[in-house]
Amino acid sequence: MEVSSGSGSPVQGSSAWPLLLTSVLALAALYAPQPILPRWADAYGLPETRVALVISVALIPLGVAPLAAGALLRRVATTNLLRGASAVLAVAVGLTAVRPPFLLLLGLRVVQGTAIAALLTALMTHIAQSRQGAAMQRLMSAYVAATILGGFLGRLGAGLTASLASDAHFFAGLAGLLLVSDLGLQRLPVRAPTPRASSRSRPGVVDILQRVPVVRIYALVFCLFFVFSAFMNFLPFRLQEVRPGASDALAGALYAGYLVGVIASLGAQRVTAALPRPRTAMVLGSGGILVALGIAMGPSVPVLFGAVAVLCATFFLAHAVAASRVNAAGNGDSDGTGRSLVNGLYVAVYYAGGVLGAYAPGFVYDAYGWRGFLGLLALLTVLGFGALFAPPWR
Repeated sequence: MEVSSGSGSPVQGSSAWPLLLTSVLALAALYAPQPILPRWADAYGLPETRVALVISVALIPLGVAPLAAGALLRRVATTNLLRGASAVLAVAVGLTAVRPPFLLLLGLRVVQGTAIAALLTALMTHIAQSRQGAAMQRLMSAYVAATILGGFLGRLGAGLTASLASDAHFFAGLAGLLLVSDLGLQRLPVRAPTPRASSRSRPGVVDILQRVPVVRIYALVFCLFFVFSAFMNFLPFRLQEVRPGASDALAGALYAGYLVGVIASLGAQRVTAALPRPRTAMVLGSGGILVALGIAMGPSVPVLFGAVAVLCATFFLAHAVAASRVNAAGNGDSDGTGRSLVNGLYVAVYYAGGVLGAYAPGFVYDAYGWRGFLGLLALLTVLGFGALFAPPWR
């Protein structure tokens, strides 16, 4: 793989690996606590809905900070933002290893989420600056695949390490890898900031929100990531219902379906090309999520494995196509200044859905059980699906 520099000359694959490694490690840091939430609930003496805040508060900055990061990238080189955010993330993850008091842990998670928000926005903007059309979609699919792999490895690694040693060992090791990644980012050539257009021609948030197809995609990804985040966050607690006393390692292994998501994201371009319209791929993703929720009704561990695999395959197909479509809209601006803002809004809306999904459905879970919980997620999926068909589509 190669990406192009700001001047248009290619940057060989040896310069691309820090970008992909950073994507993997950032998502690993974001989601590593998920399989060990029951362990932390016992350690801190907290109920399920309270300890779920460990994930939710980290997602809050991802629903807000990308807007600021998108604007910042009009003045700061993407590589500089990547380097600084990676270093901050490494320190915050390292401090998590000491098992701080719960309120301090939440504060560290907010810092981690802010750094990850900056990283993801810079990465998506970097990709949009490097390629156009089908080439950009291939590179975006590779980025999405890296983030999927990171989410899986973070969960699996945390679960296995907590079972064999302690979760502190995992977070210390992850911090070290982030520092290695940051050293790789230091070797990247500095990419010039996105050129600033005049205030008359530069697109703003209102301008982007007037683009009907883009708004529909934003609505879709908000609903779908709400569903995905909710399911993944409360999956370990469901595992304890189905198999009381299940190990952290088994909880981490449940997320193996993420590997199917990697394949789905990398194949998104081929799937889209085989269909009459890109919207069809997003429709297939939404329908597949409903199938996954239906499978998850079954009360067994193999059923949960199957539900996760179907959910990951269909969700990440929709995500990869949606990310490419909104970047295509940003590339439509004559001077390219809309890319960073389009990406910032995409990440903000995406993770705003994740913030609510990681926490709010827990109350439905407590009150109505797993089936009521899945019913709520099915309703949100249908709403996202419906957003694609709100007239007029152009």
